[in-house]
Amino acid sequence: MRFKFFTYLTLSSVLLSTLTISNQELVRASIVQMATKSSISTSTVNENKLITEIANLEVQIVLLKSRYTTNSSQVTSANKKLQNLRQQLKSNSQNILNSAISKAIKEKIAELEVERVVKATAYVEHSPVLMVLAEDIKGLRQRFAQIQPQNSQAVVNRTVSQSIQNKISQLRVQRAKLQNVYSRDSANIGAINEQIQHLEKRLALLK
Repeated sequence: MRFKFFTYLTLSSVLLSTLTISNQELVRASIVQMATKSSISTSTVNENKLITEIANLEVQIVLLKSRYTTNSSQVTSANKKLQNLRQQLKSNSQNILNSAISKAIKEKIAELEVERVVKATAYVEHSPVLMVLAEDIKGLRQRFAQIQPQNSQAVVNRTVSQSIQNKISQLRVQRAKLQNVYSRDSANIGAINEQIQHLEKRLALLK
């Protein structure tokens, strides 16, 4: 009887010990898995930040070239920074980077296209303000074509068209609110009408 009891205790101890070791192994495996996921997540976040920074800098360099010469300190400094950032990027991220740059450029072109049309209602045609905007847009379109040669103009124009439509919608809402305060022939409403007309004209040219 004592022998059986002793045997039972021994087997129980072994079983408990085995379970404890198994649990420890599970905990270790879980910790390793969590650490690996955390490392991958951190690496991905850093990579995404780097890609975003490069894309924004690409846009900035194009805009700088509209204002300074290629050999100016401003452009040279920005190019060096871009080169350093690109060297930090993984070689297999080039396609993702190109997509990010294309997206950043498209969005900036759309923003500037709207700005140029709206400001054209307040400035003469050959004013420095409008000329710089025109150079910005031209440079950005050229850079976009280098990154995405096929159908570059059509791709950009779709984004610009959407941006113009959004601006027209915003102006119409703004006009509706002002009509509750001002008469239809007021200068404020007249200015908005002129902006809408110019935007609609530009939109028609993009189709």
